[in-house]
Amino acid sequence: MTQQHSEQHGTFHITTNAYGKIPWLTRPGIPEVVIDHLRMTRNVQQAKVYAFCILPDHMHIIVRPGVKGLSAFMQSFKRNSSWHIQMLHRPSVAEIHESPLRRGGRCM
Repeated sequence: MTQQHSEQHGTFHITTNAYGKIPWLTRPGIPEVVIDHLRMTRNVQQAKVYAFCILPDHMHIIVRPGVKGLSAFMQSFKRNSSWHIQMLHRPSVAEIHESPLRRGGRCM
């Protein structure tokens, strides 16, 4: 279900989940891709990112989106970062369940 926002300007705390809540966001190389795309989206959308926290199966972002609003910011960030993450690593089901990364996280 798509979320609808009548007011998309202000400062927001966003929680976004990995597809299927699969805990692969902290696998080697993936946090760097996510951070790079968060910076790129911030610059392109002229937004302010105040803080973020990357956990194995979701991340938190505190953001003031640019003039295009929250939906445009999140669509751009998720579309670009998910494509590059898929190219970097596609874990198998066995890898997911055996991963020691299920406990870790990375925050700023």
